[in-house]
Amino acid sequence: MHIPVLLHQSVDGLNISQGMTIIDGTMGLGGHTKCILEKVGATGKVIAIDQDKKNIAIAETVLKKYEQSLKIVHDNFANIKEILEKNNIKSVNGILLDIGIASTHVDQEDRGFSYTSQGPLDMRMNNEQDIQASDILNTYSQRDIAKILSEYGEEKASWKISKAICEQREIKKFETTFDLTELLESVIKQKHKNKYAQTFQALRIAVNNELDVLSRALEGIMPFLAPGGRIVVISYHSLEDRIVKRFFRKQAEDCICPEQIPRCICSYRSQLKIITKKPITPPDDELTTNPRSRSGKLRIAERTDAPLINREQELIKITS
Repeated sequence: MHIPVLLHQSVDGLNISQGMTIIDGTMGLGGHTKCILEKVGATGKVIAIDQDKKNIAIAETVLKKYEQSLKIVHDNFANIKEILEKNNIKSVNGILLDIGIASTHVDQEDRGFSYTSQGPLDMRMNNEQDIQASDILNTYSQRDIAKILSEYGEEKASWKISKAICEQREIKKFETTFDLTELLESVIKQKHKNKYAQTFQALRIAVNNELDVLSRALEGIMPFLAPGGRIVVISYHSLEDRIVKRFFRKQAEDCICPEQIPRCICSYRSQLKIITKKPITPPDDELTTNPRSRSGKLRIAERTDAPLINREQELIKITS
């Protein structure tokens, strides 16, 4: 069963009033979307994005009663700029991004996300894209595999694992999740519960280009976010959280003049006000009912009324 993570904290964080236009960039089965729709009311609008057609088919049924206020888009939220332009939406009052893997994906053995069940090494969130996890394992160089495991999984044994992968694929190609877990079992000698998690996370991030997608979405929403509009992001591991935290801090700066310039001469003013100085995490009662929420971190920022200025262009202007 799918249980939305930090449901009330994230929707409350959007600070919704009736009639607002809100984006749910990661609709999934519609848990957060439904709550947002109830808040914006019949005069509001919700643009709900998902890249999985199976999720969309289920969510359309769940959210049918709200269809007059709902626009569902089959796409990746990285393309937020193009989505809004295509739908002639010039301004929004908030966006929610619930990043990472959906519980529905974990529970479907044929998607290959879980190391606890036998399934094809797929890991695509969008079944229409080309690259699968098996392609990475069977065709990428040892150096590239090691880089993926190190950067996306923060795996200390990345070179050792990548070497074993390249040796094993000469004997038999990787096809299933258990092909990979069996190899990891022989390479990783430590006895800890989730010793496969970092490798599976790294492959999933690489297959779906998740970190770049998140960065593009954050940058892409800024020109459309109305003053007072909120960006609400739920992340599940340090790589995602770091991107969100750094983006918020960067956009909250009130001056971008280099240190060698003694006084501010730039026109740049803070674009975002950080609402959550520290991330909000699931309370004990949620952890009890939904253990998968344990790694969730919620961050919120609010658009200021300062004009949107291209940071790089302004830097060139003041230093030339």
